[in-house]
Amino acid sequence: MTAPTSLNLDARPVIDLEHRHFETTVGNILVIGTWFMDPETKRSQPCLVLVDATKPLKQGRVIPCIITLDQAWMWTVEIGDEKHVGRVIRGWLAEGALPGNPHSGRSVWAVFDAVQSRLRDMMMMPPMPAAPAAKYGTPPATVGDLVITDQRTGAVLHEVELTKHVRY
Repeated sequence: MTAPTSLNLDARPVIDLEHRHFETTVGNILVIGTWFMDPETKRSQPCLVLVDATKPLKQGRVIPCIITLDQAWMWTVEIGDEKHVGRVIRGWLAEGALPGNPHSGRSVWAVFDAVQSRLRDMMMMPPMPAAPAAKYGTPPATVGDLVITDQRTGAVLHEVELTKHVRY
């Protein structure tokens, strides 16, 4: 692995653990529901962050393992990609990001179990709250599209992109 050629001190973080939707400790793994802020698209989406619960949660002390909402399907029991998930988990374990042995099935299952414990909750998370979204300049990803169509002619009368959940 080569060192970066330049250090950008203006880089924005991709996660801010000050803003958490939930957190759970499963064995020695801390599972946090927060928002991933994509530096390229400037959009945010829910994510799970896994860290070693035995280490103090300070910058430079832990390596966050991130699963974004658009990757969640790979981690589901029903339709997931078990080979990909196994490689990712073993990589995290080999790097020392999470506690365990990459050659131990028990360690791999412990990480998979931690992900499963909150995967559905991550899928149900709301868009990033307005204050942190404004702070980091990352509006939430689109929640849906609303299209108003004339039933008689089929013509599209109005089309809008929804970017937040609204409850009445």
